[in-house]
Amino acid sequence: MELFVEDGKGLRRVEPGHFPLKIGGRESDIDIPFELAKNWSRPLARLGFSSGEMFVEPQGAKVTVNGAAVSGSYSLSPGDVIGIGPITLDVVEKPGALGLRVRTNGDGRANRAIEAATPGTIEKPATLGRGPRVPALWFALTLALLGIAAAHVFTARPVRIEIEPTPDRMNVEGTFLDFSLRGRYLLRQGTYRVVAEKEGYRKLEEGIEVGKETERTFRFALERLPGLLSVSAKPEVGASVVIDGRSVGRTPLAGIEAAAGEHDVVVRAERYREFQTRVTIEGEGAIASLDVELVPLWATVTFLSEPPGATVRVGRESYGPTPLSVELPEGEHTYEVHLPARKPQRGRIRVVGGEPLTVAIGTLTPADGLLSIASRPGDASVTLDGVYRGLTPLDIPLAPGSRHRIEISREGYEVDSRDVEIRAGGREALNVELRPRLGEVEIVPDTVGATLFVNGESRGDARQVLRLPAVSHRIEIRKDGYEPFQTEITPRPGFPQRIEAVLVSVASKKEAEAAKPRIATSSGRELVLVKPRRFQMGAARREPGRRANEVIREVEITRAFYIGAREVTNREFREFRSGHRSGAVASQSLETDHHPVVRVSWEDAAAYCNWLSEKHSLPPAYVATGGSYALASPPTTGYRLPTEAEWELSARYATGVPAKYPWGESLPVPAGAGNFADKSAEGMVASTIPSFDDSFPATAPVDSFAPNALGLYNLGGNVAEWVSDRYEMAPAASATDPVGPAAGEFHVIRGASYLHGSVTQLRLTYRDYGKDPRPDVGFRIARWVE
Repeated sequence: MELFVEDGKGLRRVEPGHFPLKIGGRESDIDIPFELAKNWSRPLARLGFSSGEMFVEPQGAKVTVNGAAVSGSYSLSPGDVIGIGPITLDVVEKPGALGLRVRTNGDGRANRAIEAATPGTIEKPATLGRGPRVPALWFALTLALLGIAAAHVFTARPVRIEIEPTPDRMNVEGTFLDFSLRGRYLLRQGTYRVVAEKEGYRKLEEGIEVGKETERTFRFALERLPGLLSVSAKPEVGASVVIDGRSVGRTPLAGIEAAAGEHDVVVRAERYREFQTRVTIEGEGAIASLDVELVPLWATVTFLSEPPGATVRVGRESYGPTPLSVELPEGEHTYEVHLPARKPQRGRIRVVGGEPLTVAIGTLTPADGLLSIASRPGDASVTLDGVYRGLTPLDIPLAPGSRHRIEISREGYEVDSRDVEIRAGGREALNVELRPRLGEVEIVPDTVGATLFVNGESRGDARQVLRLPAVSHRIEIRKDGYEPFQTEITPRPGFPQRIEAVLVSVASKKEAEAAKPRIATSSGRELVLVKPRRFQMGAARREPGRRANEVIREVEITRAFYIGAREVTNREFREFRSGHRSGAVASQSLETDHHPVVRVSWEDAAAYCNWLSEKHSLPPAYVATGGSYALASPPTTGYRLPTEAEWELSARYATGVPAKYPWGESLPVPAGAGNFADKSAEGMVASTIPSFDDSFPATAPVDSFAPNALGLYNLGGNVAEWVSDRYEMAPAASATDPVGPAAGEFHVIRGASYLHGSVTQLRLTYRDYGKDPRPDVGFRIARWVE
């Protein structure tokens, strides 16, 4: 866009060198009478023109634009009216041009002169002539330079540039006037690049954008040149190095560039503890060194044994032979040391990384030998040096180098005693034929045509004389149409015995059973009739020894039932499951035939009841469900376990009046009251009843001690008993014919055992529960009346 001036000389194009313009002075390219200009000795205002825009800035006189005073640089537009003292200028626009029109005042005087100048230009002295005082070329060049400088000043904005730290050299690229005044640069609108340099720092090259803001500050920070870091590690295992989370290689490393400042350094190597630290890099090319001493995560462990040559196993790894040194990771380890014909040694060690460890096993003792004992008949008791070890067939480890006393015994047979000695690590077999102790038994049935069975084995016609070992035998006489006759007898060598068997027809037995208060199974298991009644279960809160699960509740039994007079014996249970073993407790055998069966689960007892029902042609009382059993619905008359309510009614209300203990209402326990934890069981149980001796350290025969008023044996004492109910902590406050909850993990156990001796356990209201077999828990049978 061009610039023109319209005055008394007409419309003229103004060369760019004439701008910026200064109003003042004696000479002017604009026709202004001399008499008006000759008194002007100082500038009144500055005008500027650049990139198609015109500006005005007050200098010494009042300046108005469109009647409003301006105090700083002001951008002009076509149509603006500029007042500078007595001068009036109109900004006009024509196609492709922008200009100033000079107007005269009312008195006919022209406006003051407009003279080209640059900021800081010294005033020219006033002259009377119009011709140039210097050569024309020099004068034109000067006017051009001054015009360019003035245009820059009038259109520029002050910009502050702050750089930390202070650079050694700095310039602003993109302007030909690169100078500052008191930290400020005068820059026109546009984009520039700041370039700064300082020793030890990276060269700064940043772009800035200058807008129309009155003043703006740009701040920059010089980046220090990086330093160099060298990393080494001992031992030289090629450890990986990570700086600020970035992997940089493996040791040894030299000349790694790192920015000035603090850095996180991590050194890692397999089987060594991770090393972490912070290093400070000074920068500016300075070299820093980091020497790392790696700590191992393992240690050398040396195993020594006497004699040497043993195999060492650590965890699942096998090493050997001793003496042996292995590298093991730090932490807890188990080890085993094996040597043929020697006992293995086991132990635990704690390995600390970098700390060698010596494990001195010492002398490996000779290994035990193994003695395998078998007998005929089997299931004979074996004692080793007076200590019970189990039943034949049996393997017993023996210490080598000494003689041991072995005794093999079985009820009804002579004891076989012998001394044995075995070599270290050896294996020997001992087979013993036990000699029976025979007694004479005469069988006399009351009818002909009957068949005799001894322990389930047919012996032919029932009428005969037997010579049997002096152990308990089950004698059974069977005949069609008659109830089987069963009994047990233990022959006595030198004392003949006689059995007179009375066979009862099936029809007459049913009639008798309905009328009698007692019934018996075909195998002689006796059951006692208990009539229905209403009674109270549980114990009062203030009763000594009472537990929280013994809540008082009102219960009514509406159906008569039979309950076994005795607990089920080992012999009776082996009819159902011949391989069952009650085992032993301490050195006391629990296997005697007429002692109660133990180590049976609740499911075992329920299965036995169903088997017994099937044997006697009765519907089973239990149905299989979910791996266990539940009472059949509707109930049957098959054999089952007594319910908890039936058990407590039979135990506590035998006389009709509730009893506290099996023997009565008070302590101490009287002699002959039952089989409890007495002085004969000292050393086998934690506590015993003071001054009480029932002569049975473990179980006793099922008909030991006096029965209660109903004729029931050992409802308190001998063994605790499974009942039919599943366990619940607090049953309902009242119930009729309760059978317990439908589901639950545990079943109720009632009554004290030979392991019990506290006030809590001896009471008839004591409630226990469980799910696993125990050496002091058995059961008795029951059934509802037809």
